[in-house]
Amino acid sequence: MLLKCYARRRRNGRAIYKSAFLSEEIAIFGMGGTIEYVDAVVLPWIDGTPLDHLFHRPTTDYNALSRSFEQLALATLCQHAAHGDIKPENIVVGSDGALHLIDFDGAWLPSFSDDDREETGSPTFCHPRQNELPFDKHIDDFPMAMVATMLAALAAKREEFEPHILSDNVLFVPQRVIEGTDDMLRRAIRLFERRGDVRHHALANSLYGCEGRIEGLEEMLTQE
Repeated sequence: MLLKCYARRRRNGRAIYKSAFLSEEIAIFGMGGTIEYVDAVVLPWIDGTPLDHLFHRPTTDYNALSRSFEQLALATLCQHAAHGDIKPENIVVGSDGALHLIDFDGAWLPSFSDDDREETGSPTFCHPRQNELPFDKHIDDFPMAMVATMLAALAAKREEFEPHILSDNVLFVPQRVIEGTDDMLRRAIRLFERRGDVRHHALANSLYGCEGRIEGLEEMLTQE
């Protein structure tokens, strides 16, 4: 089992994690004999490897990861909820190759309003203006398209793109992506065009000027 404790109160914890969320459950003993009771969540342990740990490994099968992530993304989009912080660190690759999302602290649920936003996602993968955009089911659109395009590019030509994965596990820089100035994204788009990969070409292009919601994202993630 996984036990996670929080340094601050979580208003949405019960709504997101249901009975797995324990309010003021763990006692923290501080200096001078002070005691603070903090929130915690107890979840099943997912056995596998975080996606970001697989970058730069010679044995990594980017084709399989690309296909599996698109399946995971589609399944997530079909739910009446959103994860809120999709990035390689929050994706676990199981021993069977299936991908699993972890860390739902920034999740959106239909019962939430903009005032219920507690997290804004990681700046390395979320939309640059995430905290200004509506807090709704589309908060995953941009990071999903970012990760899917990254994995598709690595699957197509790892020798060109893998050396450019930065220390924070990004291949594309969000602000440059929406401005249309990201060189690695431009390279990926040209590669998809040369290969006749219409689906990933459209997916990569959808990141340019993205305002949060990506129309037709489900179709772009659907494998033939």
